[in-house]
Amino acid sequence: MAVATVYWMGEPPPRCEICNRPITDEFVNGATLQGPWEIMCVRCHGRHGRGFGARRGQRYVAQADGRWWKAEG
Repeated sequence: MAVATVYWMGEPPPRCEICNRPITDEFVNGATLQGPWEIMCVRCHGRHGRGFGARRGQRYVAQADGRWWKAEG
């Protein structure tokens, strides 16, 4: 069974919503330990995120063609 390739839809987020650092090559759209979902850098996800998967989060990685590939979750 083939797995579908999934990409972020829309404009990529410019900054982490927790630490305000620029998003350059990867980001996480996920739930935090505090409850709300945030767009986070990988560093903030390691400190505040709930992991990857359904109802937890997805990690996106920038591709050479400008799209953001869903690498986890």
